[in-house]
Amino acid sequence: MRNGSRVLIAMLLTFWAVSAMAAEFSPALEYELEKAQGKDFVSAIVILESPIDIMALDFSLHTRKANLEQRHTEVMSALKYNAEQTQPAFRNELEALKQRGELTGYTAYWIENLFVIQASKNFIESLRTRGDVKYVTENFRAELIEPIMSEGREPGHNPLDTETTTPGQNAIRATEVNRVLGITGQGVLVANCDTGVDGNHPALASRWRGTTEPASECWRDALGSAPSFPADGNGHGTHVMGTITGRAISGPDTNTVGSAPNARWIADNAINQGVGSPFDNDIIDAYQWFADPDGLPGTLDDVPDVIQNSWGVFTGLGYAQCFDFWNTVITNCEAAGPVITWSAGNESTSGLRSPAIYSLNAYQIFSVGAVDATNFGAPYPLASFSSQGPTPCARLAGQYQAGNFGSRC
Repeated sequence: MRNGSRVLIAMLLTFWAVSAMAAEFSPALEYELEKAQGKDFVSAIVILESPIDIMALDFSLHTRKANLEQRHTEVMSALKYNAEQTQPAFRNELEALKQRGELTGYTAYWIENLFVIQASKNFIESLRTRGDVKYVTENFRAELIEPIMSEGREPGHNPLDTETTTPGQNAIRATEVNRVLGITGQGVLVANCDTGVDGNHPALASRWRGTTEPASECWRDALGSAPSFPADGNGHGTHVMGTITGRAISGPDTNTVGSAPNARWIADNAINQGVGSPFDNDIIDAYQWFADPDGLPGTLDDVPDVIQNSWGVFTGLGYAQCFDFWNTVITNCEAAGPVITWSAGNESTSGLRSPAIYSLNAYQIFSVGAVDATNFGAPYPLASFSSQGPTPCARLAGQYQAGNFGSRC
C-alpha cells in the first residue's frame, strides 16, 4: 500500500473508535425474530463495524482528483483491510457456534464488511449489545424487471433474433452517436447483473471478453449450471445485454440493436434464480465479483466500465419501500471504478423498485425510464408503463449528498 494510502487509513481509523455502539436491527428482521423460538434458525446478514469509512475514502479520492488506477487500488486495499482486521475474530466465534449446533452455515464478504449467517434466534438476539456489530438485517432475494413486449410479440421471445431496426436506439440518438461521432463502445467493457447472457448469440458472441481472457473473470455463474461459458435460461439478460451492445454481422448485412455495439462484455446470472442455501447471497457475491473479477486489485482491464441492472424489490414482494441494504454494496463497488446504472422499472405511477428508487446524488444509483418512440415522434412522451419518481426516499439519501460522490462520471 502506498504511503499516501497509509496516512489516509490512519486518519480514517478514528471513525472506528467513535462509531462503536449497540447494533441496529432492521424492522423486517425484528418481525422474523418475534415469530421464532429461541433455538429456531433464522437467516440474517450481519454487518460489522469497519475501521475505514469507504464513503470518506471515496470523497478523498475525488478531492485529490485520483486517477482510475489510484482509485481502484486504494478502494480495493481499504475493503480488504476492513475484512482482514475485523472478520477473523467473528469467524472464529461462528465456527465455535457451528460446533455447538447453533449455526448451520455462514458466508463472509468484503465488498461490504459482512457475514450472511443462518443461526439460532438466541445468537442473533445476542448481537444487539455488541460493539463490533453495526447492523443486522434479514436475508432476501431479488426479482428481475420483465421487459415490456410489443404487440404481437410472444413472452420470452428474444428481440435480437428478428429485429432489423430499433426505434429506441434512434430515439435516444445512439445511432447518431455511433455513426456521426464514431463513438461505438470500442475499448469499453460493459456488464450486466441479470439472468445471464446467451454466449452463442450472433449479436453478442464475438465480443464476450472470455474469448480472449480466462472465463472465470468474464462470467460468474451463480447457478452452477454453466460454469465456464455464459448462458441464459430466461432470455431477459440477453435482451438487456443486446440493448447495451448488440450487433450481428452476416455477410454485407449488419443488424445493430445496442447503444455501444463495439464494446466487450462480461456478465453475472444472479437474478431471479433460486440458488443454494438461505445464507448464500447472490447479489452481494455479484458486486464483489464485479469490483475485481480477476481477483488482482492491481489490474484494471478486467473491471467493467459500466454495470447495468434491470431488477429490484418492492412492497409487493414483502420489502420496505425504501429498502436500502444494497446501497453500501453498490456504492463500494462503484467507488472501485465501475459506473452502475438502473432501469426505472415498469410499474408506471406506482413508483420505482429498490435500489433504483434511491437518488443518493447526481451520480449514484440513478435510474433510466422509457419513452414511447414506437407510436410517437419526437419529442417522445414517457411510455405508459415506465416507472416514475420522485423518490420518497430522499430523506435517507441526504447523508450521501455532502460528499458529491461518484466514480468516473
